[in-house]
Amino acid sequence: FSDVSKRQFRASFARLKFWKAVLDDADSVPRSESVVRKFGSLGDLPLAVLRHGKDDPSLVLPTMTPPQAEEAWRIAQNNLAALSSNSLLLVALNSRHNIMFDEPERVIETVRIVVEAVRRNRRVEDIVALA
Repeated sequence: FSDVSKRQFRASFARLKFWKAVLDDADSVPRSESVVRKFGSLGDLPLAVLRHGKDDPSLVLPTMTPPQAEEAWRIAQNNLAALSSNSLLLVALNSRHNIMFDEPERVIETVRIVVEAVRRNRRVEDIVALA
C-alpha cells in the first residue's frame, strides 16, 4: 500500500461511522448464519474460502473472548466451505483477519481460482493443480 492508502486506512479507524459499521456487521452474524442454514447447499457451485492463518487478538464477536471468536470463525468458515461439493478452504498463512491488507496477492489468487473454475467448467481443485 502507498503511504496515502495507509493514512486513509488508519483515518477510517478514527471515525464513529466505521465503528458503527463494525458493530452492525457483528450484529448481523446470527442472521447470516440463519440464512445459510435455510439455504442448505450450493450443490457443486465453485467456491473458495480463504481464512487467515495467524490468530488475531483484535477479532471480537459479541459475548466471546478473542480465542473463542477465532474458534467460532474457523467453524463458520469450515461450514461455509461445506456448502459446496466443489470447494476449497485455503489459508493465508501470513495474515490475520484482514487478509486483503496482509496478503492481497492471496485474495487475488483465490478469486482467480474460482473464476477459472467457472470459465473452464472444472472443479476448483483442478484449477489449483494446473497452477
